[in-house]
Amino acid sequence: MAKNTYKSPTTNNGAARKETAERKPTRRRQASRWSRAVAFFNDPRTHLTGGMLLLFLAFFLCIAFVSYLFTGRADQSSVNAVLDTPLPESGAETENWLGVTGAFLSHWFIYKWFGVSAFLLIPILFLAGYKIVFKRELFPIGRLTQVSVFAGVWISALLGYLVVGTEQREWLGFLSGGVGYELAAFCNSLLGWGTVLLLGFSLVVFVVYFFNVTTI
Repeated sequence: MAKNTYKSPTTNNGAARKETAERKPTRRRQASRWSRAVAFFNDPRTHLTGGMLLLFLAFFLCIAFVSYLFTGRADQSSVNAVLDTPLPESGAETENWLGVTGAFLSHWFIYKWFGVSAFLLIPILFLAGYKIVFKRELFPIGRLTQVSVFAGVWISALLGYLVVGTEQREWLGFLSGGVGYELAAFCNSLLGWGTVLLLGFSLVVFVVYFFNVTTI
């Protein structure tokens, strides 16, 4: 006949204490990693580096975008083949003033996405970086962002409508970008000439709310 065996309470308590002791170092390591991460992001040097990076991006994109207006068409084939061509060859064929990187970023921001409205991103980056680096605000970034977002969409849609009307997307598509063109094509299919009225109405509504206009 098998004998009944009983676990000693002392043994169970010892195992529990051992398990708790093993978990404590893990929790301490996790807390230490979290505290180091928080300390890194709160470090003034990190803030300064981030602000300088935003300023660098603002100048970089400005030069790349301006160059795209002159070299974008010539660089389009190079950008399309950038993943299939060795980097030295792509750089040699690219005419953008900032090389392959400038041509690639300009192609996506201007031709693929927002058209010439992509230039509105530059002052946002610059003012944000300036505020972080110099601890001063040249212009309220929140209000600038609101204006830039609305103006970016509105201008892209307006230019997209012009591109749709002229049917010259291959030559003029960079004005509106892919977002503006598709938005304008949708509105044109839905409203026709009413797209112009919709754009005008949306501009009036934005001005009324942004500048808090209550009477005319």
